[in-house]
Amino acid sequence: MLVALFVNVICVGAALRPDILPSTSPPLDIDTELAKIADTCLSETDYEELCGNIVRYITAIGLSHVLVHESIASIALSELRALLGFSPLHPWQVYNRTKPSETELKNAPTPEAYYELREPRNQRRSLNSTHLFEKNVDAGIKYLDEHFPAIRTIFRQIFEEKLVGKGVLDKKLIDHMINVYFEALNRVDKATSDMLWYKLKCDGF
Repeated sequence: MLVALFVNVICVGAALRPDILPSTSPPLDIDTELAKIADTCLSETDYEELCGNIVRYITAIGLSHVLVHESIASIALSELRALLGFSPLHPWQVYNRTKPSETELKNAPTPEAYYELREPRNQRRSLNSTHLFEKNVDAGIKYLDEHFPAIRTIFRQIFEEKLVGKGVLDKKLIDHMINVYFEALNRVDKATSDMLWYKLKCDGF
């Protein structure tokens, strides 16, 4: 019976997985946390640390917008992969602009193989990037995890809420979670962008 169930799951391109249970930690008030991030003033040393202390403040502030955006995208994708039970985010690769064909998507043998075809990618997080090295984004992630741990928790909480009660991981659920990823990324990106833009109250910070 169990063997037959396993074969049936593989044939339909879905995977049984342990159910995602609600977190036992008190949930964050996401809107409040995002408002705190947006209202934050960064110092000169913050900008330098964000960039891994390899450039000075003036250069770091110019790089910060693209660096933070790609760093939070990487954090979000890491959390999504973890909750879906997939392997960690891969090292950067050469960017391929070619979209997977409908045939490739239809014939993906496992949910993870299907996700690999559908995972959001861009040139700025690739070996073709004209803006960043992977080590720059690693430094950005380290800074954000140390100074704004709520960012990772926000992504995890949003993804968990959408996965609770979903016992079967199939292509439809993966597509749904990728849409959730973009919605969550936009919310966090808005807060971090507001944080990085000049605020009069930050003069002399």
